[in-house]
Amino acid sequence: MTTNINKITAVALLYVLTALMSCEKMLEVDLPENQMLSETVFQDAQTANSVLSALYAGLWEASPIAGDQSGRILSLYTDDLTYYAVNATNGLPEISNNTLIDTNQFVNSLWSAAYQKIYISNSIIEGLDSSNFISTAEKNRMTGEALTIRSLLFFYLQQIYGDIPYPVTTNYQINQSIVKTNADEVLQRIESDLI
Repeated sequence: MTTNINKITAVALLYVLTALMSCEKMLEVDLPENQMLSETVFQDAQTANSVLSALYAGLWEASPIAGDQSGRILSLYTDDLTYYAVNATNGLPEISNNTLIDTNQFVNSLWSAAYQKIYISNSIIEGLDSSNFISTAEKNRMTGEALTIRSLLFFYLQQIYGDIPYPVTTNYQINQSIVKTNADEVLQRIESDLI
């Protein structure tokens, strides 16, 4: 009887040890080939410029200044266009009636896209600030471009929504507790960022 218990204990112990040793390899995931660690992005000007180029491309695809959907939506919001659909449920009647609610798909898309680009701008600014590998002239140029894009996005958001959150970091602990900034203060911060 004790021999069977010893055998069962030994097999169970062997099973547990095997499972624990094999889990370590399973949890180690390699970095995808098409991505870089944030620490390595700002080790040379070429990769830093690539991030900046991606930010510009993102502005063209989806942002308040893209002109794709935003031109039509903002024209409805400012009464430059008139919306005639009677029973539409796509969110455009609310915008046409100057009702900006967060559940509206167009409002949510515009807001999310803008703040995503602002986050990328902040990450570029922070990465350049902490980099010791890029020349001062290149750092100043790229930081100026990222600040300009961020300021432009804040300006459009302030013009559309009034009081808005004004995140200037990528630190999620700080960003999760940011409150809305007064519209006039937003304009003052934009001006101080650009001077």
